[in-house]
Amino acid sequence: ADETQTSNPCVLKHEDIYKMWYQGKSKEGLLSVCYAESKDGLDWKVHDKPVISQRVSGIPEFREGIQHPHVIFDTNKNRFVMWCVVYKNNKTTIGYCESVNGLIWTDIISTNLESLDLNHKYFYPFVLLENNSYRLWITERIGSKWMISTANSKDGIDWIKYEKNPIISIYKNKLIAIFFEVIAKLTKYSFDFSI
Repeated sequence: ADETQTSNPCVLKHEDIYKMWYQGKSKEGLLSVCYAESKDGLDWKVHDKPVISQRVSGIPEFREGIQHPHVIFDTNKNRFVMWCVVYKNNKTTIGYCESVNGLIWTDIISTNLESLDLNHKYFYPFVLLENNSYRLWITERIGSKWMISTANSKDGIDWIKYEKNPIISIYKNKLIAIFFEVIAKLTKYSFDFSI
């Protein structure tokens, strides 16, 4: 399950135990969600099998499988809730599942955040529970452009994307900088601003 890679940890302290869900990569190249726990956050006991694994083809692609887990403890549902990236056939979907103990998870449900084409990908979901609804920050890649977007949801499955996405993008910031440079050159004024 995690013979060739361990990465992308998500850690919660729940009932005085540190719980970690992380991405593991098998010898065959399949990505899965693995689990470990610790009393002090330093010495970890690794669960012997992945807690979420989904075979998607005979010979997995480089990133194929379940990756980038993000887990919260939902006090309204009294259970753990996970969002993860399901990578299959070079497309990504944000998946959702629940668990009472953090080890045994429901089947992954696809959210409405899914790749529209091969040039569009979602990575690294990060979710907070606020005022009985969920707030998401997520990395999007469109072509070679990487950016951070945000969305809201009542149930964690159907997301409403912010109309002014992306909220952070190097390309967006470069356009702003170029705009101010042009104005400065034309008007001979200089501007101090932080990106």
